[in-house]
Amino acid sequence: MGTLSRSEDRAPDASDTPADARERRGASGRARRLAIAVGLADVRHEPDAASELVTQARLWTEAAAGDERDGWTRVRLPDYEGWVRSAELKATARQASPWVVVITAHMAPVFAGSQDARQLLAAPITAVLPLRHEDASDADRLEVRLPGGHTGWVRRADVAVRDRARPFPPSGPPTALQLAHELIGTPYVWGGTSPRGIDCSGLAQLCYRQAGCALPRDADQQFAAVSYVVERGDPQPGDLIFFAEQGEIDHVGLSLGGSRVLNARMGAGRVVIDALDPGEPDYSPRLASMYAGARRPMPEWARGPAPERGEPA
Repeated sequence: MGTLSRSEDRAPDASDTPADARERRGASGRARRLAIAVGLADVRHEPDAASELVTQARLWTEAAAGDERDGWTRVRLPDYEGWVRSAELKATARQASPWVVVITAHMAPVFAGSQDARQLLAAPITAVLPLRHEDASDADRLEVRLPGGHTGWVRRADVAVRDRARPFPPSGPPTALQLAHELIGTPYVWGGTSPRGIDCSGLAQLCYRQAGCALPRDADQQFAAVSYVVERGDPQPGDLIFFAEQGEIDHVGLSLGGSRVLNARMGAGRVVIDALDPGEPDYSPRLASMYAGARRPMPEWARGPAPERGEPA
């Protein structure tokens, strides 16, 4: 088990009040659609800061709220379920602007004003924030909406302005690999999903989200979801390489071509490059023995027909 991280970023006025609780539950007491209101929220297995970190959710990630207990709320996220601190959730509102900003910096500060140096929070790469105004001027900062009716400002250099209906236009495995290389050395954190700390499947999911391909959260889910099977001797850069223990998929990395795999490995404590060939200097006999198959998330970016779905290659 890796080191568990805590959310450090807080939205303005993040203290939880009875009014906030009523807003989360609604007058009928039924769950309401909320959003993560901090840069990166820890999602725990149980409503306890010492409980297992199962994943992390980005600013503006939608969350369906369920039970509440001792300052925690059980949420259903687009890719996971777990417990989040209640103060880190705010109500969402219908977005009028057809434009959003996508964070492209590893961590982007969100400021209190267009010229204000105060930082409200920091949003991780691939977070999607509604743009408040469609003004395409050359201003250094853009105004964005935050959950709960707040606003903030981001540096234009830290974001890309995109169509709300298509925030991640497909750009292929090269984009995924570029980000993966940038994250070499990032600390391994079980359940982590950001450049502050990341696990193996979080790395694959993050890099392919940046490339315009949505992957499930866990390695076994990714293995099941990607249908293009790659033969062991024919990996292309960007293919996902899966590993198993006792027949259960529990690790994934991104192929660099040949036998080299870029992965967030618990044993190394960080994102590293390993090799599956004993003739390579970074050879990992343990990973080589755990090899369970390879999949290609974006086969349309590769040449040749896709092989039929079958047993793990």
